[in-house]
Order: sequence, then structure tokens, then C-alpha cells
Amino acid sequence: LLSYSLTLLLLPTEDRFHFSEPSLVLPALVRLAYSSDEELQSSASDTIITVLKYHKEKFEVICMLLDCLK
Repeated sequence: LLSYSLTLLLLPTEDRFHFSEPSLVLPALVRLAYSSDEELQSSASDTIITVLKYHKEKFEVICMLLDCLK
């Protein structure tokens, strides 16, 4: 359910389009992926994958992710 909720935030709709911008969501998702809460960690990881799949044509998204991992 948590993964579904995080993924819904990323889907570009008229009301939530800004959430699909990777620069706005990747830093927080990377922090959540390192959480000690296993469910939160799993959901964040799944959502990062969703972001990468959605923006698969944009090389800069991979660069953003790598920057967040530094």
C-alpha cells in the first residue's frame, strides 16, 4: 500500500504534475531507501525504479540519481 501511495504521487496528472519532476522527488526517495524501516525502504526503492522507468529516455535522471547517492 505504501509503495502504491508513493507511486501515485509521481504520476503526472493535472493536479500533481510537479511531483513527476525527478529533481523534486529523487533526493527524498533516496533518503527513504536508506531508512531502517524495511517497508518504507522497499516502497522507496520500488518508487525509484518507477521514476527511472517513467523517465527512461532522460539520461539526466540517472545522473540525478547518482548525485543523490553521493
